[in-house]
This record gives sequence, structure tokens and C-alpha cells, in this order.
Amino acid sequence: MRKYFIMRIAFTAAAFVFISSFLPSAKAESYLYDLKDRSASVPDAYTVSQVFTGEDFGTGRLSSPDDMFVDSKNRLYIADTGNDRIVVLDSGFKLIKIIDEVTADGQPSKLNQPKGVFASGELIYIADTGNARVIAVDESGTAVRKLTREGLFAVNENIEFQPEKVAADKDGGVFVVDRSIYQGIVQYDSGDRFIGFFAPNEVTVSAGVLILNMWKNLFSDEQADSMEKTLPSPYSNVYIGTDGFVYASASDAPDSRAIKQLNALGKNILKSTGTADTKFGDLETSFEDGVEAFSRFSDVHVDESGIICGADSRRGRLFLYDSYASPLAVFGGIGAYKGSFSKLTAVEKTGDSYIVLDGAKNTLTVFKPTEYFTKVREALSFYNQGLYRDSAVLWKEVLHENSNISVAYCGIGRAYLQDKEYKQAMTMLKEGGDTYFYSLAFKEYRKEFVRKYFVWILVGITAFFILFAKTVKWLRQWMLKGRTKS
Repeated sequence: MRKYFIMRIAFTAAAFVFISSFLPSAKAESYLYDLKDRSASVPDAYTVSQVFTGEDFGTGRLSSPDDMFVDSKNRLYIADTGNDRIVVLDSGFKLIKIIDEVTADGQPSKLNQPKGVFASGELIYIADTGNARVIAVDESGTAVRKLTREGLFAVNENIEFQPEKVAADKDGGVFVVDRSIYQGIVQYDSGDRFIGFFAPNEVTVSAGVLILNMWKNLFSDEQADSMEKTLPSPYSNVYIGTDGFVYASASDAPDSRAIKQLNALGKNILKSTGTADTKFGDLETSFEDGVEAFSRFSDVHVDESGIICGADSRRGRLFLYDSYASPLAVFGGIGAYKGSFSKLTAVEKTGDSYIVLDGAKNTLTVFKPTEYFTKVREALSFYNQGLYRDSAVLWKEVLHENSNISVAYCGIGRAYLQDKEYKQAMTMLKEGGDTYFYSLAFKEYRKEFVRKYFVWILVGITAFFILFAKTVKWLRQWMLKGRTKS
């Protein structure tokens, strides 16, 4: 009987362990990638501070919220898509107002599934997706600007205007993301006129694309049209940073094009220093249904210090990079535990905290920085100002906690370079993958070496030529001597 009882306990314990292996963990592991694209565990950069629901705001349950924005006064705007409204909160997450109806053309007009929101100056820009328009409303709720498909007919009369995200610059220019439009971001001037498509994504030329195009050449026009189209990836979101640049994310683009910093000409100027390719998201290969699965970025945010945050909806993770696309931190995950997500739709920032919107759980999660990442941010602030000596002190402390953060090696290396300690600089810059500054350090190290050992180098070269000349002379005499004997 006792033996049977012990066997039952053992079986129950084994079953519990087996089932637990399939349940979500209580906490997602933080990691970073090294220069060989291998993941490594690192200290937590952010931890969960609060989790809010619509009931906490006093608005009732949120429904499929799809976007949000924090303005210069730290007011938070949430596009509560399923409830056909915009929820406006103050810096303490207290309800200010709800916008579900606006006055447009002198008439009351209900919002219909708004998927995007942005605030600039005193205007709130709303991508009113269900009504096929973008409107800018003032404090009274009056639409003072309206952007529609007018002008898009000239490009393609079959375009169905379905604006999902919106951003506006300080001059009144408006950028609209419509995922059904692959030509690029739809751009309007301050007079609400369509002026063109901004920064279209490139077609990724893969082996599959080349084979598909080859087959198309062998078929009739009708057969070719029925085949899958090779089109650029549409953008998923757009953001305008305090630096005035347009930042955009693309959910179906490969890692090097998933996040872009676009200048006035629509050219991507976000390039990493040191590495050959700029890479975003998860770098280790994974597959879904037999197809290689890239990170799928649903949103992008850039703060005043230039830290870029990409929201990966496929894995529910937030990827942080500095202004040169060097990786800083990864946190979050898919799951049911605190700090994880089901459908990560948007990310914003208030103060030092990131706020993340989950369109499936209908929640707002606030992440606060850890002491470790506060140190990283402080070091990065000195680093970005060119104060490499000041940053090096902090970077050395950071490396004691995390030896896999490449920007720390670069910061220390540049400090050594500033102090003319070129050999040490080369070692650290190589470790950080900063090829540009490594080449500068190597150039200076070579100059210093030549200056230091110039006399000995000259003596060595002279001795070499004297020895070489004597050897040639001896060989010639030896050969002539051999001929004489014969």
C-alpha cells in the first residue's frame, strides 16, 4: 500500500513537471546578440511597474486598441479602435476626455475604427480608418484639417484609402501609413494636398523572387498576372522624433530594413558604425510553417537621447538601440505572465518609462528602467556628447554586469583613442565591432610605432640591404669560382 502511494506521488510529480514545461514561464529571459549574432543572457533593462485596463482609467473595457501617442505635455492618446474612440489621459494615467465624435464640415461625425493617433501643437491627428480619412481636431473637437484619397486617383484609381497610422511634422506636413498601399508613406503638405509617396520600401531580391520573375517571362500576360505579385513591403507605423527625422517600421521587411530613419528626401540614413550591416530584431534563424520568420515590427519610437525602440509583434518583445543602431536591450515576450503580451501593437514613452499597448489583452503595461539600464543611459548620454572619458568610467561598471553590450567596448575604446593610448583602443574597438574608429586607432598606432622605433627600423633596413648586397656578391663569386674550376 505504501509502495503504491509513493508511486502515485512520483507519477503526479513527473506529470506536473511535464505539463509545466509547456506552460509560459513566470518571466521572460533578457538577452542581447553578440557580434556573431549569437544570443546571450544579460541583466534586465526594464521591469514592470504597472498594468492598466480600461476599467482603471474609468473608460470601460478597451477593445482592440491599435495605437497611442504621448505629447509634449505627457498626455497620452490611445486609439481604442474597437470602441470607435480616442481616449485621452494625463501624465498620471487619469482620464481627461474621450473623443468619439467630432464636428466635421459643420456636422457631427462619429469616429469609425480609428487605428492611429498623433498630436502636434494643439491638434490631434486621427487616422479614422473606417471613415477613410485622416482628421486633425482642435481642443473643441472640431476637425480643422481633413485628408482623404483626393489626389490619389492620379496614381491609381483603384486605390482604397484606408489610413492606419499618422504623424505630422512641425511645418504641418502629414505622413500617413496605409498598409494596402505599397508605393510608400502617403505624404500631404500643410494645405492638405497629396504630394506623393514618401520613401517606398525596396523589393527584397531573393532567390525566390528571381525564380518567380523568370517563370513569369515564360507565361502569357494573363497567366503572369494570376501569379503572386512581387511588391515592396508596406510600412506598419510612422513616428517623427524630436530631431525632426521621420522614423518608420515595416512588419514584413528583412532585419536590415525593418526600422528606418528617413531624411527629407526619403533616404534611409540609419546606419550602424562598425558593422557591415544594420540589423534589427531577432537574428537567430527561426521558422514558422517551414518559412524563415523575421521579427515583425508593429511600431517604432525614438526618445530625446536618440534611443530607438522597436516593437516586435511576432514575439512580443521590445528591442532598444542607440542612435547608431547598436543593440542595448531586449525585454518582453509572448505569454500570460506579467510583462508579456499577446498582441503588441504600440509603444510610447513617458519620462524614463516605456508604455506598451496590447491589442489582444486590451491592457497598457508600464516598464520602468532598472538601476543597470539607468547606468547604461547615463553612459550613453556622455558617449553621444563625445565625452568619452566620462562615459568610459560608467561603461566599465556596465561591463562588470554585462560583457555582451558592444557599445560599452566602443565607448571605452574611443576614450583610449582620445587619450592616445592606441593599442588599448584597438583592443576595445575590435571587441565592440567599431571598424571605423578601429582603423583610426590603427593608423595612429602605426604612426606612433614608426616614430618610436624609427632609428631601429632605419638600422634594420640598412643592415638588411648590406647583408643582402654581401650575400649577392658572395653568390656571384661562388658561381664564378665554380665556372673557373670547370
